[in-house]
Amino acid sequence: MATETTPLASLSYYGAGKIATEAFLLTYKRTYKRRVSILRPSNLYGPEQPLLQNFGIVRTMLQRCLDNQPIDIWGDGEVVRDFLYLDDLVEACMQVMQCHAPNDIYNIGAGEGHSLNQLADIIKATCNKPLDIRYSSSRSIDVKRIVLDCHRIQADLGWKPMVTLENGIRRTWDWLLTPTRGIK
Repeated sequence: MATETTPLASLSYYGAGKIATEAFLLTYKRTYKRRVSILRPSNLYGPEQPLLQNFGIVRTMLQRCLDNQPIDIWGDGEVVRDFLYLDDLVEACMQVMQCHAPNDIYNIGAGEGHSLNQLADIIKATCNKPLDIRYSSSRSIDVKRIVLDCHRIQADLGWKPMVTLENGIRRTWDWLLTPTRGIK
């Protein structure tokens, strides 16, 4: 599990940008003696998430299921991620803003990992549809396993995620089925 003190070592430009942003914020805090809280959310998903290429695996898988299109997975599908429902992140943000959090950095995640194959199984059960999964070569930028240890925010603020992956996927699927949602 990755704690807030686990050394950061990016394998991608995206990750490097997040690390650089944290360094900027911590420098700002030291220079101007301001309160700064850094939240590190895990892989977010939920209703209203836009469909973007190579971003948001839960949203992508659900949309492909809805459209009866194949789902592409890099590697063997055993890459593990920590998935967090968006409402849980919003609640964590509210708690951090409403109090004087004693720490600068908090992991915000479900605290449990699921492989992409497990995610596909949950989606298949939720949607009650077969999935056409196509596996391709793994990518060097994909870390094998990332699960966030969220004990710090639980101890400091009492926050913990409330929405299970199964329930969050159900809510997101129901939203996708709503004809008035207006985005695809």
